[in-house]
Amino acid sequence: MTEIKKLLEIKKALKKKRPHFIRQDTWKFTRLANNPKWRQPRGKHSKMRERRVGKHKRVEIGYRNPAEVRGLSLAGFALKLVHNLAELQKLNPKTDIAILSSAIGLKAKIELAKKVQEMGIKSNVKLETLNARLAELKKQKALRATEKVKEPKEDKKAEKKATSQKTTQPAPATAVPAVKAVPEQKTENRTVKNEERKTSVKGTK
Repeated sequence: MTEIKKLLEIKKALKKKRPHFIRQDTWKFTRLANNPKWRQPRGKHSKMRERRVGKHKRVEIGYRNPAEVRGLSLAGFALKLVHNLAELQKLNPKTDIAILSSAIGLKAKIELAKKVQEMGIKSNVKLETLNARLAELKKQKALRATEKVKEPKEDKKAEKKATSQKTTQPAPATAVPAVKAVPEQKTENRTVKNEERKTSVKGTK
């Protein structure tokens, strides 16, 4: 135990000295700022890769915690992820801390938090905050229900009648444009005139 306590003190000291590792060019792109996952700089002209003075620190081996204390809290408790009641019952209240998974629903999380209090296990979630959150969600749901105003049935019937009357009204008669009468071709008169011309020409000859 004395060795573990010493190692925990070393872990605390290392945590104070350890810088916040920032990915390269996070200030340039919003997609990198929203996703600050560490990536090693590999650019040919990267000053961060070359470890230039004044640039952000890179992830190095020397910043790592001692192996015996790795994965433990600063108080020396093991952090155990819990999804259900069966996993919760396996924990030891003296050595473990229950971390309730974010994938659990709110009501199931409240039930697990109650069981955590009964067993006397430390947890990352408090029952009071979960109950307050549930009450707030219920209030919001009630407000949404009151905001929805239901239209009366009479108004809907009147609207249906008005629309049906509009559809039943006959369409106004459109004026048809007058078509010009095409004069009949008098073929017979033309043939007679042509014959007269021919005879007159022959008489002159």
